[in-house]
Amino acid sequence: RYFSDPQIIFLAILLLILFAVIITMGSMLMPVLASIVIAYLLEGLVVQLERRGSPRTASVLAVYVAFLVFVALVLVGVVPSVSRQITELVQQLPSMISVATTALMDLPEHHPELVTEAQVAELIGAIRAETLLFGQRVLSWSLASVVGIITILVYLILMPLLVFFFMK
Repeated sequence: RYFSDPQIIFLAILLLILFAVIITMGSMLMPVLASIVIAYLLEGLVVQLERRGSPRTASVLAVYVAFLVFVALVLVGVVPSVSRQITELVQQLPSMISVATTALMDLPEHHPELVTEAQVAELIGAIRAETLLFGQRVLSWSLASVVGIITILVYLILMPLLVFFFMK
């Protein structure tokens, strides 16, 4: 009954093709899709300015400049703080693990009925293995981060331009 309507068949085929394109080329389309979403969200502010009598071009320009200022403030304010905190965590991680290991070693002395020394030794071995895996992941991430940094720089240039053109 539903498949006899050519519009429904056309819509289903179009949705399947769109789904296949997004699945196969999603990583390349990510800046475009994100820019469309951002432009859609900023459109409400543009409409509000237009209702107050401002021309469309001036409204788009004002909202776009406010968006760029917001992004710049986030990059200048948040990114260095997060970077500093990650650096401090990596520097303090060995001492945190040492304190935890010492506390675990004292556990069988204080609560021998709950924890045995073998259990503590097994747990410490697991912690050391996980720490080693974490270090390997960080090293591989730092080697792959050059490509990530270049990708982020491209996004920082490409996405604001796409947002502007989608708003206009």
